[in-house]
Amino acid sequence: MDSRKLSGFLYKNAQMGLYTIPMLLSISKDKRFNALLRRQYAFYRSFAKQTAKLPREKDIRLSCLEKLRVAAMIRFNTLPHPRPATANLARMMAFGSLAGIIDIKRKISDYGDASEDVRTLAKQLFSRELKNLAALLEFV
Repeated sequence: MDSRKLSGFLYKNAQMGLYTIPMLLSISKDKRFNALLRRQYAFYRSFAKQTAKLPREKDIRLSCLEKLRVAAMIRFNTLPHPRPATANLARMMAFGSLAGIIDIKRKISDYGDASEDVRTLAKQLFSRELKNLAALLEFV
């Protein structure tokens, strides 16, 4: 059961990246930052494919409310400027990565009985989110 719960969490996390990053790419004009976002998007796309193959407790998708919340947060953080500063976008992404790091760490502990392959994927996501946070902090 823990494997299904953890794999569902991992899949939903990947979906959040796949939903958010294209919106930021459509706003950002910074080539270096966009290259970072594209690398992150490629990771989430690959990770989503891996986690989609795993059995999940239920078919977990981002809810309409979650999508609205993310879109509103992006719009709110870009309101003052038609072309928002890269630092604002990086800061927003860094907060998301930090929240993801905390959640993943807690889920790995909570679902310690999950299968080794699912826990390995969770640790892979944890490691990648740490790298994402470090890369994003360069733009803040």
